[in-house]
Amino acid sequence: MNCGNRPFDFASTLLTIAIVLLAASPALAQVSPAEIANPKLKAAEQEYLPQLQSLRKAIGETQFPLPFILTRYVGVDPARQASLDTRGLEFVYFRNRMVLKTSGFYTAAFNSEQLTQNERAIRTFQEVIVPILRLIAHEIPSDLRCDDIGFEIAYHARAPRKDSDFEGREILAVVLDRTDAFAFLNEPVNEQRQAILNRSGIYLDAQPFGLALGQRDALNLEALGMPGSGEAASTKSPASADAATARLSVPNPRLALTGSSSASHAAPAERGAAGIVSPPAPTVSGKVALT
Repeated sequence: MNCGNRPFDFASTLLTIAIVLLAASPALAQVSPAEIANPKLKAAEQEYLPQLQSLRKAIGETQFPLPFILTRYVGVDPARQASLDTRGLEFVYFRNRMVLKTSGFYTAAFNSEQLTQNERAIRTFQEVIVPILRLIAHEIPSDLRCDDIGFEIAYHARAPRKDSDFEGREILAVVLDRTDAFAFLNEPVNEQRQAILNRSGIYLDAQPFGLALGQRDALNLEALGMPGSGEAASTKSPASADAATARLSVPNPRLALTGSSSASHAAPAERGAAGIVSPPAPTVSGKVALT
C-alpha cells in the first residue's frame, strides 16, 4: 500500500504498536461526566453519553483507507505514549462556544515532495473527517445542544533526503458550525461544500489554512488581502478568516479548544501542533510520560 507513492511500512509498524496499546485500554472508553467540572459540559456529556459511546464504536469499526486511531493527545504519536488515552471524543469549550471534538492520529505518511500541504490536508479531510461526519450524522441528533463540531487530526509528512527520510507531524484542525456540519454531506458538489469550508475555522499546524477542495494549492490569504504569515498563513479565504477572528481570536491565531476534564495533574495541558489544548497527559515525576 502506498501513501504518496511510498510503501506503507511506517503506518504498518505504528498500527502494530497501537493495536498492542489499544488492547490494554478499556473497551468503549469515554470521558466520564464525573470527571467534568463545568456544569454545561458535564450535562452534555451525561445527556449524550450513550450516543458518544455508539459513535466511538462506529469509528472503531470503520475501515478508513489507512488505520485511524482515536486519541486524546494528538501532540504525541501513539507509538511514543506510555499509555494510549483513546478517549478522542469529548465536549469542550472554545471561546464560549461548546464544541463536540473528535481527535486522533491517521497513520499516513504523505510524501511532501509529491503532495502539497493542501493535497495532504485534503486527503486527510476526505479520508478521515468526511467519514466521521457521516457517522456523527448517523449516531448524533442534528439538534445536538452544542455550537460546533470540531476535528483535530494528526498525520505524518515525509521529506525524502539523500541518505535518509525525515518524517514530521502535521495537524489539521477543522471547526464547523453545527448546522454546517450536518448540512455538509447533503451538498452535492464541491462548490457548495467549499462555501461551507470558507466560513469555517480551518488550521494547519496552528496557522489559518484555506483548504481548497480539488485543488493542488490552498486558497491564498495574502492575495485576498487577509493578514497572515508563512506558507499556511497565506491560505485563508475572507469568510474563513472572519470566522477565525470572530470565534478563534487568540494570538497568532492559535486554535485553543480546551479539554473538559477538571482533573489536577502535575504536567501542563498537552497542546497539539494545531494549538488545540487537551487535558494533561499522565505524568511520571512531573513530566509527560513517554516511551
